[in-house]
Amino acid sequence: MIALFVGGQGVAHAEKVPLPNKGYASITGPAGPGQNVGITVKEEPGNPHPTGVEMSSTALDKGNALGDTDAAWVGSGRILPNAKPGTYKVKFTLTYEGARCMNEADRDSVCDYDPTVLWSEVKVEATGERQADG
Repeated sequence: MIALFVGGQGVAHAEKVPLPNKGYASITGPAGPGQNVGITVKEEPGNPHPTGVEMSSTALDKGNALGDTDAAWVGSGRILPNAKPGTYKVKFTLTYEGARCMNEADRDSVCDYDPTVLWSEVKVEATGERQADG
């Protein structure tokens, strides 16, 4: 299904990104419960720049946010205070609503691409638990 919208910068198309589920997600660490980790998310070269990034993990606080630097999405995440030591998956959903079109013919238009998903891991260490308790 293709949806066409007219206005602002031009025509928007519903499309798949050229390189689905490709990109880069990095999380600093390890860190302990209650501590922050740095997060960077970058699209695969050849894909449009995401217009939004959502992250979710059983080890990270739900209130974490990433900001767009125009080169990557960066921010920090707080490990939950009750997180046990171990390695946890982190899911990043990249959205492309109103992104710059990637094909030459529509380069000056905006497109709505299907979301893509990237995965990374955060490592929670026991030493951080002692620091948080102490």
